Amino acid sequence: MEAADIAESSVETAADAGAELRTGLRANAAAGENEIKSLFTTYNEKIIDILEQEFSASAETIVSINSQINGAGGAKATLETSIEASGDTGAIVQAYSAFYAAVETLVENLLSADSDAEAEVVADIMILVNMGN
Repeated sequence: MEAADIAESSVETAADAGAELRTGLRANAAAGENEIKSLFTTYNEKIIDILEQEFSASAETIVSINSQINGAGGAKATLETSIEASGDTGAIVQAYSAFYAAVETLVENLLSADSDAEAEVVADIMILVNMGN
């Protein structure tokens, strides 16, 4: 985020969100799947809020990209289905590669970024916050 000239306060908020996620995961190590997903959902929401603020001209687009990633039949559902269906390491790597490409394509198609670097940062952040849960 720092490389994209995102405000220091937003970088700190993102770092705090990551720390809260780690603390929550450690504190709930024996938690069920729904509790773990809830922690990641909260983290995702905080990071999306930051992206909306930092790329305010594209706030609705950021929400749309995140919704499409997480929607039924979206890139995340495809990733999870592929991983659950295979114990083959090659297939899992392919699933993550397809997820990355799908998110990059969504960002390229939907975000009117000021530069290629900005679009790349948004794509990278969207990938990271959506593959964890």
